[in-house]
Amino acid sequence: MKLLKRTLCSTDDRCGFVLPVVLIVVTFVSVSLAAAYALSSAERRVLDNTGAILEASTMAQTGLEGFVANRASFGFTATPPAAYESTRVALPNGFADVVLQQIRNKAGGSSVSNVYIIRSRGVLTDRGYAAAPLAERVVAQVAVWQAGLKIRAGWTSLTGLRKNGAAGNISGIDNCGSDSTVAGVSVPVPPGMTGSRNPRGLPPIEDLGTPAQAIDSIDIDWAGILDGTALKPTVEIPGGSWPSFWDPNSWPIIMVRGDWSITPSMSGRGILVVTGNLTISGSASWDGILLVGQRLTSNGNNTVLGATYSGLDVLIADNPDSAVAAMGEASVGNGNKTYQYDSCNVGKALNPLGGLVPIQNAWMDNWSTY
Repeated sequence: MKLLKRTLCSTDDRCGFVLPVVLIVVTFVSVSLAAAYALSSAERRVLDNTGAILEASTMAQTGLEGFVANRASFGFTATPPAAYESTRVALPNGFADVVLQQIRNKAGGSSVSNVYIIRSRGVLTDRGYAAAPLAERVVAQVAVWQAGLKIRAGWTSLTGLRKNGAAGNISGIDNCGSDSTVAGVSVPVPPGMTGSRNPRGLPPIEDLGTPAQAIDSIDIDWAGILDGTALKPTVEIPGGSWPSFWDPNSWPIIMVRGDWSITPSMSGRGILVVTGNLTISGSASWDGILLVGQRLTSNGNNTVLGATYSGLDVLIADNPDSAVAAMGEASVGNGNKTYQYDSCNVGKALNPLGGLVPIQNAWMDNWSTY
């Protein structure tokens, strides 16, 4: 053994050189492995952080969209929304805190709807494993409250309008005093408005063009209303009973299929849809919106404060000109009657149909929180 050792190490003292080399190699490999592990851990941390941020951002957006689409499901039924509303939306692996805040009020004669900022803070709470990071992200969206129907005039008749006598008032001046003046009467020409032409508004009589052109001016889904997809009635007649209106806060949606007559004892409020002809007699009154498929005939000293539409069957006619000729003009008989735009009554009637509508290019990511 001594001879073997002497033989291996007898040349150039190699035994003293091998050990340092081995140590250097081991140290280099160890440092390389440590650096590779550190780099891998850093990349893993970056990926985990990015994934957590994306998940938190998704939670924030999900909470915001869910609130905008159906805030009533979170217990908020005021229409338009209150000046401040907040809720927590539970989500898989976390939650979103959603806050709605009014930044502009329609009051004061402004023609702009209520404007709100809706912010949503998404929080990732379930990290999946101990080393995974928590994350938060806040997004925001500016939205307006849209009532669901743009009112053009105190009375819009797609079959024209005839007024008998100078007494009475057909007006687009807001009876509520909180909105801009609209047209007094909106009609296609022909047939236009005949008889005593004394409505008030801006303009007093709005020309909608030919019956075919007038269709493009009316944003009412009459076909959808008739088949029940665009409007869900509170009461449907025949089948249901005429409401009593004892509750002043009740603004129902009444659907009458066929012809109908309103007498003074039937005065009420809300949205009244009549698929056929409607006759209003005596001192009957209505607060809200009248949607009439064919002719509306007014006899006596009745009052409608809100908005009136007649001749809506023109919207679904194959030949609008022929439909106008077949139905004939809406008729306002003699008497001191009032058909006037009222934005407050229109707003209350349309409340069930209203909703938050996001403003385009008004979405913000990583909204600041304090």
